[in-house]
Amino acid sequence: MGLSMCSASPSRNDRRAMKPIYLDHNATTPVDPEVFESMLPFLREDFGNPSSTYALGRRARDAIEQARTDVAALLGAMPEEIVFTSGGTESSNIAIRGAAARTDRRTIVTSTIEHPATDECCKLLERSGHRVRRVSPNPDGRIDPLRVIDALDSDTALVTIIHAQNEIGTLQPIAKISRAARAVGACVHTDVAQSVGKIPVDVNELSVDLLSIAGHKLYAPKGIGALYVRRGITLPPLLAGAHSAGATVPGGEVKLPATVTRDQLTALGRADPAEPAARQRGAPRFPHPPPLPKTRQPAIQRQRSRLCRRRLRSRPNRPAKRSPRLRRRWRRRVMRT
Repeated sequence: MGLSMCSASPSRNDRRAMKPIYLDHNATTPVDPEVFESMLPFLREDFGNPSSTYALGRRARDAIEQARTDVAALLGAMPEEIVFTSGGTESSNIAIRGAAARTDRRTIVTSTIEHPATDECCKLLERSGHRVRRVSPNPDGRIDPLRVIDALDSDTALVTIIHAQNEIGTLQPIAKISRAARAVGACVHTDVAQSVGKIPVDVNELSVDLLSIAGHKLYAPKGIGALYVRRGITLPPLLAGAHSAGATVPGGEVKLPATVTRDQLTALGRADPAEPAARQRGAPRFPHPPPLPKTRQPAIQRQRSRLCRRRLRSRPNRPAKRSPRLRRRWRRRVMRT
């Protein structure tokens, strides 16, 4: 048995010749062709520094501001509330560590099913003296808002709960949790890297103060992300440097080629959320493949069909020929029995 299996496996050359089929779009996505084309001018001609005042820099600045407007429209936010980052991990670090540093409160409320980008931030704050309360989910993978309410108090600085769990895909009741957290004066952060573009995400419906996005989950290149910061909330920067990108993310805006792709990403994100598979590259156009012609059916299926016909012919009280006269006689015999 083992020898036959080994002999049936493809050789190394055959495996190299086969084109792989990618089915792990929740881990990362390929760069959309339209996104790639929109990046090229800013890699070749319009490579100016967005902080510069001459024409080349102004064109780059205009592209970034247009991209900021597009991302804001995707989330139901205002353009000035969008900050571009290097990815979901940086967005979550700025949000969680910044929210903890902006207040004298020392308690963080999170869950036991967070992405490592959130969980490691909470562990870091825990080592620095913060109290971290972790809420366990129900057996169905959803967080009970009542458990979060029980963990809240007047010392709570931040509540951070993932929107769509990255392993099991459960959606959490962020809106209910946000209302309870705001009642005690705490900030609310959520990570929507796995949900944005697949289901509608609106910051006003979720009632969150901070929201993280990872671009590579949404057909953007690696190394680009976004952070939503509700107007009125100021987060201290994690790194020291020039503040040309705003006080939250220091340093020059060198992520321009990836940032300008957001115009195409928002179009993908506004697609019908009921059909997320249609946005996956390489997905089949039809829900089921067409049936094979009879001549191409597997040999075992044809053999079973012949066996079934043979058994039917061997049944008692069934005529050997299918003439109309014999059919009528056979029906009368069956009716009498």
